Amino acid sequence: MLSLAAVSISVPANQTEVNSAKSTKPIEQHFLIFPPYWEQVGENIFSGLHYRLAKKIYQHANIDVRFVNTPYQRMQFQVEQGNVAFINYGEVKGVNTEDILHVCVPPTEITLRVYYLKDSLSEIVNIEDFSHQKIIIVHGLPLGEYESIKQDSTISFMTPRSIESAMNGLKAGRGDYFITFDNLMTNAKQKYFSSGRYELKNYPLYSLLGYPIVTPKSYKGGKALCERIKASYYQLVKQGIVDGEQKVLVSDLVSTKD
Repeated sequence: MLSLAAVSISVPANQTEVNSAKSTKPIEQHFLIFPPYWEQVGENIFSGLHYRLAKKIYQHANIDVRFVNTPYQRMQFQVEQGNVAFINYGEVKGVNTEDILHVCVPPTEITLRVYYLKDSLSEIVNIEDFSHQKIIIVHGLPLGEYESIKQDSTISFMTPRSIESAMNGLKAGRGDYFITFDNLMTNAKQKYFSSGRYELKNYPLYSLLGYPIVTPKSYKGGKALCERIKASYYQLVKQGIVDGEQKVLVSDLVSTKD
């Protein structure tokens, strides 16, 4: 998810002013890949819990929004220029989200955790202490504050493309520690360790808030647009289409339980 810690955003004097200059251009949501909320499932084909949530909200609000999967640096530039109506965003320590963004949909809290099987392993928290370890990380998954681990040449990495492959790697001893966000591990213990032969243990590294839809304050007219999105979100919660606790579509929640 996008970090705007280093972005300088100028706030228009009148946020309710209609953005006539951009009225002929399609409204866009720029997003970074962040499974299972924002996922690429094929060439130029995207999905995910928050992707589907956003589509439903925009449909309810009767706003035609084009989704754009944008590299991080390009997204920063577009936000600085005031060209982007909506983005997905992960909070940054020391930055007050509401100083730079209008929050249109409540955030989801997720926690980066370390999963392991061997009782002899210690609970490593400091980045430097992961050196010389055998670590499993799902291919392409961002690790936020722990992203620099990927650059440590002393670490033996396994980078599977699925949680199932990662679990098999743990069982086979191809990795000792599996680092991932806990939202990806829903029902993993029951699904992959139901035999009781293994005990899957875990501990947290850090938690953050992930925002499905926010509007940069650099986008003229963004406050009013964001309020419109917020109203649709809460109407969908009231109608039972969105789960207000999990902040996803109820249909996704049901399929997850299955």
